[in-house]
Amino acid sequence: MSRKYLVAALVGAAFLLRLAFVWHFYSHPHPSIILDADNYTTLATALVERGEYSAEPGVPSLDRPPGFPFFIAAFFAVFGVKPLMILFLNVFLSTATCALAYLLGKRLFSPRVGLLTLVFWVVYPYSIYYCGWALRESFITFLVAAELWCLLDWQDDPSSKRAAMSAAVGAAIALTNPVSLILLGLTPLTLLAQERFRAKLRHVAVYYAVLGLLYSPWPLRNYRVFGSPIITNIHGGKQFYQGMLVPPEAFGTPEETRILQNDPDYRHGLDMMEAKDYEGANRWFKRAGWKWVFDHPRSYASIVAYRVVKMWRLVPYERSYSHGYRQIFWSSLLSDGLVIPLALLGMIGFWRRWKKLLPLYATIGFWTAAYVLVFVVIRFRLPAMMPVTVFAAAVIDRAYSRFSPSLSIT
Repeated sequence: MSRKYLVAALVGAAFLLRLAFVWHFYSHPHPSIILDADNYTTLATALVERGEYSAEPGVPSLDRPPGFPFFIAAFFAVFGVKPLMILFLNVFLSTATCALAYLLGKRLFSPRVGLLTLVFWVVYPYSIYYCGWALRESFITFLVAAELWCLLDWQDDPSSKRAAMSAAVGAAIALTNPVSLILLGLTPLTLLAQERFRAKLRHVAVYYAVLGLLYSPWPLRNYRVFGSPIITNIHGGKQFYQGMLVPPEAFGTPEETRILQNDPDYRHGLDMMEAKDYEGANRWFKRAGWKWVFDHPRSYASIVAYRVVKMWRLVPYERSYSHGYRQIFWSSLLSDGLVIPLALLGMIGFWRRWKKLLPLYATIGFWTAAYVLVFVVIRFRLPAMMPVTVFAAAVIDRAYSRFSPSLSIT
C-alpha cells in the first residue's frame, strides 16, 4: 500500500474510532454531565440565546476563558443549540490532530516518523477519551499542534506574515487557556538564538503586537464589566491558591475537601464567589496565593519540583474515574508509559539538531513550566504530547533503521 493511501486509511480509522467511542460513552454515563462538565455549553448557549457571556442571566461570568465557548457558539448560531454537537466537533478536531501528527513527524524527520506519530495518535487513549466530554482538551490540542506547524513555518521563513500567523493561532490558544501565555510569550525569544532571527527583530515585534491585539478583547471586556483588566479567569487565582494548600497527591480525595474547608482564606474566597463578586474573589485568591509563596519559598520550590514529576507521571493516581482505574492504569502504561521515556531519549539524542527542533523543545519546556508554577493535573499535558510523540517516533525509527535499513515506504 502506498504511503498516501496508508495515511488516508489511518486518518479514517482515527475518525471512526473516536466516533464509536463517543457513541459508546454517551450512551452509558449521564449525558447532562459530559455535555456540560465545565459550563462551556452553558456559556455558549447564553452567547447565542441571550447575547451575554454568563452562566446565569444578567450575571457576567469570569468562570471560564472565552475561546472554547465562542468556538462552540459559532456552530450553535448556525445549526442551533444542540449540545451533542460539541462531541462531534471534538471528533473532527481530534482526527485533524492525527493528520497534523503525521505532517509534523514527516516534516521534522521522515515519512516513516510521520507514520509512527500518526499511528500513536490514532489509538492514543486520551486523545480518544476527551472526545466524549464537552471539555476544551480536543480543541486546544489541535490548536497547539497547529501552532507548532506555524512556528516551523516562521522558523523556515522569518517574515512578518509568518509571525502574524503564529500570533493568531497563539491568541486562540491563550483565549482558550490563559496559562499558555507563558509558552506564547517565551517561545519567540528562543528563536532569537538563530542568527537570521536576530537580524529580523521587527518580525518578533509583529508577533507580540498581533498576539496582544487579538488577546486584548478579553481583558478589555473584564475591565468594562468588572472594573479590572483581568487577563485570566477566576479559576486561575482559585486553583493557584488551592495548589498551595493541597499536596499534589491529595487532589481528588476527601483529604482535599477537608483541607480546603478548614482554610479561612479559601472559604472567604468562595463566599465572595457565591455573592457574585467575581473580580474581588479573583483578586483575593491571587493575593492569598502569592502571600503563601513569599511566606513559604522553600515549600513552594518543593511543590514546583513535585509538580514536574506529577505532570509527567506515566500513570495517573488511583482516584474515582468514569472508567475503572485498572483500565486507566493499563491504557496509560501501554501508551504514555512507553512514549514518554522514549521521548526523553529523543530529546537527548537529537540535541545536535536543536535549532530545527527548537519549537518542539520550547513547547514541552514552556508548557510544563506554565503548569508547574500554577497548578497541575495530568490531563493538562495532553497538548504537549504532540512534540513528545514526534521525539518518541524518531527514536523508534532510528532504532529500527539500524536493524532493517532496507525498509522503505513508497
